[in-house]
Amino acid sequence: MSSATTLRTRWFQETWYALLAIVSSLTLGGLILLYMGESPLQVYTLLVKGSLGRLDLISATLAATTPYLLCGLALSLAFQAGLFNIGAEGQLFMGAMAAALVGRWLSIPFVSPVVALLIGAAAGMLWGLIPALLKNRFGVHEVINTIMLNYIAIYFCSYLVNIPAIRGAQAMPRTTDVAASAQLSSLNIGGLVIDTGLLIAIALAVVLLVVMRRSRLGFTIKVTGMQPKAAETAGISPARITILGMVLSGGMAGLAGALYATSPAHPYFETGFSPGWGFWGIALALLARNHPVGVIFAALLFGIFETGSSFLDTSLGIPRELVYILEAIIILMISSRLFERLLDPDRRRT
Repeated sequence: MSSATTLRTRWFQETWYALLAIVSSLTLGGLILLYMGESPLQVYTLLVKGSLGRLDLISATLAATTPYLLCGLALSLAFQAGLFNIGAEGQLFMGAMAAALVGRWLSIPFVSPVVALLIGAAAGMLWGLIPALLKNRFGVHEVINTIMLNYIAIYFCSYLVNIPAIRGAQAMPRTTDVAASAQLSSLNIGGLVIDTGLLIAIALAVVLLVVMRRSRLGFTIKVTGMQPKAAETAGISPARITILGMVLSGGMAGLAGALYATSPAHPYFETGFSPGWGFWGIALALLARNHPVGVIFAALLFGIFETGSSFLDTSLGIPRELVYILEAIIILMISSRLFERLLDPDRRRT
């Protein structure tokens, strides 16, 4: 059997295991709903209806998918490099703040959005470089570094947004609006609004897939992530891969924040804008087994949950925390690889 056929077979198996995990998770969620006195069929129908029932709801779901997708890609790259980047949330905040600050003073058509996005991505890259340098120079594990840097980034941005020159006359703690020429455009296809940010995120997923599967760089990253000692013996510098992995991962998380701050729907940075996209990226990467295409579908699933949960709250009074429970069950079922161990003979023997 050729390597390509083996990869396709393995991908089909993993997709099948993921679908089984999602169905079983929804079944467990249904039992929780029955215990609460709710109809699982009604709740799940409203969840789908509230996220995909109309064109405007589909547009909202696609918009909600974008930050999940970029943060999931950021974490999948870090994990493949053998790095535990728990700091995507801080990198997201730094990217959003940098893009908002630059975008408010830029008024060059077509150029301003590109510059704002690049600056936001660069801010995330810089915030990802710090833990990489600390790990290489002092041996401090990146989990500790990135967790602490999350707090520094979030509170630093909270401080900046309350400076009068940045906040302006806004009643809420947020920056003044990004200049209209620095805001991203969107596509309107028969009433369906697709943010440019989503197209950028999908393009990055394709690029990441090609790089990790077809390039020498991707092979180097994966080898270092799986066997750092063997990689070092082969002449690969683990320190270089640590810097590269953290910088690229931080850049994608920073880009997610920059896309949020330059979106026409909310062209500014505001305190508490993220519901934890950087942390959910960890779950998405696990859910997709670090595969970029899998991250796209996992992000779409989370986008559906986010949009549909608001509809459940207003229609049935069911708190959106229930949706978080569903997401957590799905993640636990997939990360435990339960069905893979039950159905794969090779896994059963290990």
